[in-house]
Amino acid sequence: WETTAASDSTVFYRRSGGDWTEVTDAGTREIHEIRLGGFLPQETVEYYVRSRLGAKEVTSAVSSFQTNPDASIDFNFVIWGDSHVNPPVFSALVSSMVTLSPELGMSCGDVVNTGSNYDEWGVGFLTPLKPLARSVPFYIAIGNHEGNSHWFYDYFAQPGNEHWFSFDYAGCHFVIIDSNFPFGPGSEQYDWIVSDIFSDAAKSSKWLFTFHHHPAYS
Repeated sequence: WETTAASDSTVFYRRSGGDWTEVTDAGTREIHEIRLGGFLPQETVEYYVRSRLGAKEVTSAVSSFQTNPDASIDFNFVIWGDSHVNPPVFSALVSSMVTLSPELGMSCGDVVNTGSNYDEWGVGFLTPLKPLARSVPFYIAIGNHEGNSHWFYDYFAQPGNEHWFSFDYAGCHFVIIDSNFPFGPGSEQYDWIVSDIFSDAAKSSKWLFTFHHHPAYS
């Protein structure tokens, strides 16, 4: 989460039937990130965040999230791309996605027009996405309009190096490729892709999905 002034970071979370637990980072910053762990599969967790600076305090509303299942079960996820900066249209699309109650969200990139423009990230992407993002984990296959900007890495906490990576969910294997970086034979990314899609996790998955910004064929 983000605050307008550098302040501390606290997450309060409550497991089903449990008491509120508090995790605090006393360091001050404007973009806040706290990692939580130790949950059970498919566990629903309530949470809210708080930041303080002296006598000033801001607290979010209570939301919830569900942890990953440990078995191959049916689930649904939403995919969108090239949302750029069009808050009215993107807000309407997010509202439609929320009605589907997805377990995951996936963007295929170009979430802003100019990645180096700080103002576009909040107004154009994060604020319209809030109804989905407060409860549904989402991932981004970085696009060319992000410009590999530091804001992309500041705002998101994706696996691995954050612009090419993989993860497993409910017996499925998701592979995210950065089509802005070299991915042909001999490149670092190519070697990673080959090792990943022929890994045990990928070969044993029910479905193998790959995501990238640029189309494979045009």
